[in-house]
Amino acid sequence: MTACEAYEKRVNDKIDHFAEHPKYAWFRAYANDAIRYHTGTGYYQIKAADFMDRIDAAPLELIRDFLDGKNHLEWALINQNKNKPA
Repeated sequence: MTACEAYEKRVNDKIDHFAEHPKYAWFRAYANDAIRYHTGTGYYQIKAADFMDRIDAAPLELIRDFLDGKNHLEWALINQNKNKPA
């Protein structure tokens, strides 16, 4: 498995953790677009890579709060919680 494939797998595993969440369909579609564009160039690549990096770095609790509308998955919040289990 390449480093890129491992990265995509980590992101997909986190996304799929929320399969029972009411916003999963939206989340999955957004993640699929990010995975498609993150290796390209330009604006879509930057946006996709940022989204995937946030998902990869964030603990599951913060991602759940994001889906529940309690945060915007800000980097400052992710960095404050980086020692919590993913």
